[in-house]
Amino acid sequence: MGRPPAALKIAEEFLSRLADEPHDALGVAELALRAGVSYVTMWKAVKRLKATGTLRGTYRVSSGTAPPRSVTPREKQPPAQPHRRIQEQLTRDLLGGAILRGVNLHSVKELTARYHTSPRSLRKVLAGAMQEGLIVPRGRHWSAFTPPIPARQSIVLVALMTYDGSPELPALERDFLCACEMACIRAQVPLRVASLRGRTQRDGTFAIEEEQSLPPVGPDVAGYVYLVQGPEALSQKVMYRLLSAGKPVAIVDNGADVLHGPLKGVTHRGVRVFNASAHRQSGIDVAAYVLSKGHRHIAYISPFHADSWSLLRCAGIQSIVGRAGSGHSLQLHTLPRSLKDHTYADQGRQRSKGAVIEESFRQWRANAPASFQPDAQTITALFGRKLFMTGEIRHALESLLDEAACEPNITAWIVANDLTARMAVDYCRRKNIVIPQQISIIGFDDEIESCEQGLTSYNFNFDAAATTIVHYLLHPHAGHWVRHKSVELRGTVMPRTTG
Repeated sequence: MGRPPAALKIAEEFLSRLADEPHDALGVAELALRAGVSYVTMWKAVKRLKATGTLRGTYRVSSGTAPPRSVTPREKQPPAQPHRRIQEQLTRDLLGGAILRGVNLHSVKELTARYHTSPRSLRKVLAGAMQEGLIVPRGRHWSAFTPPIPARQSIVLVALMTYDGSPELPALERDFLCACEMACIRAQVPLRVASLRGRTQRDGTFAIEEEQSLPPVGPDVAGYVYLVQGPEALSQKVMYRLLSAGKPVAIVDNGADVLHGPLKGVTHRGVRVFNASAHRQSGIDVAAYVLSKGHRHIAYISPFHADSWSLLRCAGIQSIVGRAGSGHSLQLHTLPRSLKDHTYADQGRQRSKGAVIEESFRQWRANAPASFQPDAQTITALFGRKLFMTGEIRHALESLLDEAACEPNITAWIVANDLTARMAVDYCRRKNIVIPQQISIIGFDDEIESCEQGLTSYNFNFDAAATTIVHYLLHPHAGHWVRHKSVELRGTVMPRTTG
């Protein structure tokens, strides 16, 4: 092989000495740094010693009779190409809202600096993004526009409109519906809403009336968005109809935990699961925000801890606080109840003995138009259940807040959602607890009422979620979706006066 140069000889001597010492697996870059030679020189030394049998594997040195190390599957895989890594990062920026839709991208010089790449690699990445439908060329620039689909097709959003006894979607789901409509407008594709109907049966369970409200199928449908607010909203019959249409299906998991429940093990190539709000990441982000403000002792408060979304948020908070060290603590003040639990309304009726709802009926009838005077049963379905649930949630939350307020070390309350977080703010005002000097309060959902009242809350970024989902439905065969079967859509903390 000839006499090696001086630097290469130094590298080989270093590897020979290292072979007789115990050590962990080392990379070529780290070996070069320890030996004081360049990366290329160390790579040549590794190659020469591998040829003689002194070096086994790629990153590890062995001595004489040591058994060869088994190569892990990850090491067998070729390293990711630089442009693939940059393309993944650009895709996340375009779909996640870091680069706004409808605007021109930065210049090539700015983009190369942002993604730490060369102009040649950047052009390859931009060409790939154009093929995946993320950007379109506009003169000398690239624009973050979603190109329209060639055929005049529409996207169908499937949702249970009579969810939990209410004639309309909850506030959070309505926000998502509006975001989907805006994303479809930007993509120049119509959005249709297929309303599922359901009713509470005699045994107290909730059932979807699929026969009366099955979503449409046909060549004019580009794809489906199935909004799953809870386990009971995921119907096997509806799901079978969507799959039989042969179109891409985006399941929006908004509290059903479908990957660990109804869809566990499902690997259908036309289905992708998008976790919009029921994920650990929201708890992780909120806990990191609270710790960054200097809080060391935190309480998580939830009067409906039987729902999977509350458990997942709590798990995310626990993971961050547990990593923070022994000087930090997290206390749980929870009740094993569900937000959809009918006992809220039933106990409310028993406690009020009908007086509250009768007074509500009287006031409602006095202000209702003369042409619309429904009976008591109809008003109960429209208004009475929501009234009692709010009152019972407040009653259940009061005891949890009393427990948390008795803990002198706790300086931050992370509350399960904005509804209960606003109740916690009212509680502090009644108890003369100063916010945020004594207690900081953070919620989830970022509802409009929370913005008006200055509540620090976690925004689930439904605009970016809808953009991501619409892109999948219009470009299901793009490389990004071939590599990702499920997507956890990340939001952001909205700092306000309470936290």
